Amino acid sequence: MSKSDPSELSRITLEDTDDQIKRKISRAVTDSLGGVTYEPEARPGVSNLVDIFTSIKNEQARRSARQEFLKRLSTNSLTIQEIESHLAQLQIPKYRPEDIASQYASSKLSAFKSDLADLVISEVAPIRGEITKYLADSAELDEILRQGASNARVTAAETMMNVRRAVGMVPAVTLAKQN
Repeated sequence: MSKSDPSELSRITLEDTDDQIKRKISRAVTDSLGGVTYEPEARPGVSNLVDIFTSIKNEQARRSARQEFLKRLSTNSLTIQEIESHLAQLQIPKYRPEDIASQYASSKLSAFKSDLADLVISEVAPIRGEITKYLADSAELDEILRQGASNARVTAAETMMNVRRAVGMVPAVTLAKQN
């Protein structure tokens, strides 16, 4: 998988269907060695897929822990000390590429790729659904873009006023109001 390769098969997009994702991952260039190992120098293709798998697993673990923490917060009225205590108890599993590779060490590469495809699909499908929803309703999308542009103009105006003040270029109207 590579962002810079011109081939469409080299990357997964948020608009890819489940079948396209499966096909791209199953055709990802690896090697003819058996099993799954994490050796970035010796097996860059396999290691890249292991890195993708690891990243997704870590993101899922972080998201799950966050949801559990927010659930605890919403059911109680907590003090700062209690919140800090909950944070200290929060256990977020940290997956390492070597751990993922060892789980699949005796598996066929095709089985690992299949599991990776399922994992990628579980992350991409909800995003793809939202994209499809927004693209189907151009009026809602236009409204979101208008609101975003409006918010950006307000933020930019505030920033520019702060910049002008910092460099001594406060507009005359503002100076007159201050005197």
